[in-house]
Amino acid sequence: MCGALICGVLYALLHSSGFSTTASFILAVVFSLAPGTILYEHWLFYTYPLALFLLLAVLMLRRYHLTRRPAYLVFFLIIISIVCLTWALFHFIYLAGAAVLVFLFAKTGKRTVFTAAVIVCAFVASFYVKNYLLFGVCNLSSWMGMNLWNITEFRTSPAQIKALIAKGAAPAILETWAFSDITLYPPRYQNVPQRFRAIPSLANPYKSNGMKNLNHYGYIGISREYMQGALSAIADHPGNYLKSIAGAFALYCQPSVFDRFFTVNYTAVSPYIAATVFWQKWGRFTISGASESVSGSLFSMFILSTVLMVITIHATVMIARSRASGISADPSFVFMVMTILYVALVGNTFEIFENGRFRAVTDPLYYLSFLISVKAFAFRSLK
Repeated sequence: MCGALICGVLYALLHSSGFSTTASFILAVVFSLAPGTILYEHWLFYTYPLALFLLLAVLMLRRYHLTRRPAYLVFFLIIISIVCLTWALFHFIYLAGAAVLVFLFAKTGKRTVFTAAVIVCAFVASFYVKNYLLFGVCNLSSWMGMNLWNITEFRTSPAQIKALIAKGAAPAILETWAFSDITLYPPRYQNVPQRFRAIPSLANPYKSNGMKNLNHYGYIGISREYMQGALSAIADHPGNYLKSIAGAFALYCQPSVFDRFFTVNYTAVSPYIAATVFWQKWGRFTISGASESVSGSLFSMFILSTVLMVITIHATVMIARSRASGISADPSFVFMVMTILYVALVGNTFEIFENGRFRAVTDPLYYLSFLISVKAFAFRSLK
């Protein structure tokens, strides 16, 4: 379902960007046939639906740009609030930035847009307040500390971890792998406050299928300790952290088909992947970690860097020309670039090994913004 909707929204956005009916249809179908699209279409997770929601948000901005109807900006804000409440990667800061963007670009109905932005931001903020009052965490995820330690630990050696613990700069919990079974941590983390003991998702160490329950109440305190340890390790060995970020970006720059969750499905379509993304084998390199390594492709990094450069230049030129001429720039394009940069920077500084998901959720935005940029630059060069 998501695949068909993404294809349809891509078609609508391409057509409204000046591509012919035939070209829009072909380009939308080409994206749908990409191996990454096929794999994520067959994975029951929120990544692909959120890619659709981000495209719908772009469509709302495009419709506003063409019609000047404030209702489209209101729909845009509602869609972004759903995205922020679904994946903690999209922090309240992202929502606030999107709200500022639409307010700046709004030429009509500013009061309506401002009211909608305040309501939507207050609604999302209420979940942060609720979590703070109930759990002492002003966030939508209790895993931030564990995620940060995960990427910090990648280049931190066991000897460096022991040294941090020995001098009291980090808790002893760092010697246990983040996201371990709750029973592997000190017993105090298995104690659940009385008011939460009747809630299985907070009190039970395992899910009904026997898998570990990472929503257990104890992970709130565990994550705080990992956060403390991660910050201490980064302060003592900043070079290790920067190299870990380099590893995260190496994974991010590869085609989104390379995700550890796709073991079975990847094998099923591996001949197709080998035939369509063969170029990712060029310029392979490895970044070694303390316990495991990650690999990347210099050619893949070159391709993605080129795309980022092109769309960023296009957005910058668009904004500069808008200020000079007084004609409003297309907010949908600016939003796409803003979202791509946000996900790339925030995601890859807090996580390693799952970086393909950050690419996948923004792959339609990369594809669409690059095609629009190429068309714009080609058209100007031919004039």
